[in-house]
Amino acid sequence: MEDPMFMFKYKYDSFFIWIDVEQAILNRRVDMRVDQMVKTGLVDEVRQIFIPDADYTKGI
Repeated sequence: MEDPMFMFKYKYDSFFIWIDVEQAILNRRVDMRVDQMVKTGLVDEVRQIFIPDADYTKGI
């Protein structure tokens, strides 16, 4: 098969990392990360790629 995505997956090994953490701790960490992203310009970055009249009802 010559599909580039298949060849990438075939060529490289992969692995999973399992993190066991309490939900409250995870939620706090995610909240902090989102706040940090907003402070460093996430909203402005999204505004630059947002197309007002685009059809966002379908995925890729």
